[in-house]
Amino acid sequence: MSSGNNSAGTTAAGAAGAATAASWVNPAMFGLQALAMVGSARNQAKQSKAQIRANNEAIRDINAQIGMTDEAAVAQGEVAQGDYYRAWNQSGQKYSNMFDDLFQKHETNLGIQGFAYSGGLERSTELMGERMTEEFETGRENLLDSLDKSLANISEWQQSEKFRLEADKRKLKAQNRVLRKSNSTWKALGFG
Repeated sequence: MSSGNNSAGTTAAGAAGAATAASWVNPAMFGLQALAMVGSARNQAKQSKAQIRANNEAIRDINAQIGMTDEAAVAQGEVAQGDYYRAWNQSGQKYSNMFDDLFQKHETNLGIQGFAYSGGLERSTELMGERMTEEFETGRENLLDSLDKSLANISEWQQSEKFRLEADKRKLKAQNRVLRKSNSTWKALGFG
């Protein structure tokens, strides 16, 4: 019997020891879980702060790009206007030379044919001059149309680029609002 009592005593002592061990293991596990949660929340807060800083830097860059978009549009408009004026001057020079040539041919033909045929020659020269003037005006209108289209395309590009940049900026600001809900350990734990 003594061995039966001994084994019952060992079992009772083992159970008491296990109960004592369980009594300190549960609080220790809770403490470790709490430390892990706090550590995780601290890391999340650091990441949120870093992302907010990065987003704010991106927003500053976007604001600068919006300003550069205006400058680029002005520069492109100036180039388009410069192209128009160069084409206008070239066209004007071309037609001026053509009128000079027409007048010179008229004078030469007038000298060759004499005074008797000058009426028909005058009318022919006049018709050529009118046709050249019409072509010059049509060319000028085409150049103006081309300039208007170029300026409209530049304006359209500028507006779409600004819209795209503003949309990117709105997304970053919205992301910052969400990140601010976890940018401190306290908030990341759900207490903010």
